[in-house]
Amino acid sequence: DENEKFYIVGEQTASIEFQGLEDSFGFSWGFPPTESTFPLTGFFVYLKGGAAAYRFFTQDAISFNQSLRVAIGFGVNEDPMFRREFSKPGSTLQLSSTVYWYQLEPHRPFAPMPPAVDRAPAPDEPFWPDKEPLPSSTELRNRGVKLYMVCGRPGKEVILAEQGYGAEVKAGYAFAGWELPVYCCRAANDTVQVELTVPRGTPGTVRVYIIDPDQFQGGRKETITIAGKSQGPFANFQNGRWIEQTLYAGQTSTGKVTVRAANARQDSNAVISIIEWVEPGK
Repeated sequence: DENEKFYIVGEQTASIEFQGLEDSFGFSWGFPPTESTFPLTGFFVYLKGGAAAYRFFTQDAISFNQSLRVAIGFGVNEDPMFRREFSKPGSTLQLSSTVYWYQLEPHRPFAPMPPAVDRAPAPDEPFWPDKEPLPSSTELRNRGVKLYMVCGRPGKEVILAEQGYGAEVKAGYAFAGWELPVYCCRAANDTVQVELTVPRGTPGTVRVYIIDPDQFQGGRKETITIAGKSQGPFANFQNGRWIEQTLYAGQTSTGKVTVRAANARQDSNAVISIIEWVEPGK
């Protein structure tokens, strides 16, 4: 939804502006999911992430005689929603470009090109240049955490599991489409269920973190159940909320503890983002 802006010969305000990045390359309402190439415009997806598009300005050339600066950004007349939603940390776009210049001879010397290190692509890291704020193992152990699970996190959900501890998702799909700092969860239209494994007869505290940053379908509402004890219902947790339940030895005699989030609002869903087990006294 960002626009291409063409600044000719030192302009402070672009005299030419195209509406929408994908529209400029011959598409609309987003780029196509698969390769779609034509003589003057086209788009194709890389296997390992990312994509490329091209456009040749043979029939609609932009003329200049001293300088031309091209930028991509929000337009002045765009709905404020775009700037608000797509300027949040974690929504950074990585863009690189190639321009072909055809020069008649003779010509004056060109300005030197920037060194290769300054033209290299950004690292292929999620949320670059921001970093996912994961606690270190040392930080967790200093708080007495024996098990730490970031629900729905791509690649690895269980960040720390001391010997005898573990977690298994029994119900709920992985979702990782929010922004930092908490960008993922396990979600379900009815019930999210995670089964924790702990040493039999071990007391401790289960802590469950829920957050509703996108206020799905007007805002989520859900009930949290830990080891059979129901808490809630909880609503208006857009900024995140921790729910805690202390368990005694008799409640963990089987070595299994079930954590559930049940949807309590029609047309919405239930979510859980973080689960941790903390030893007593911490």
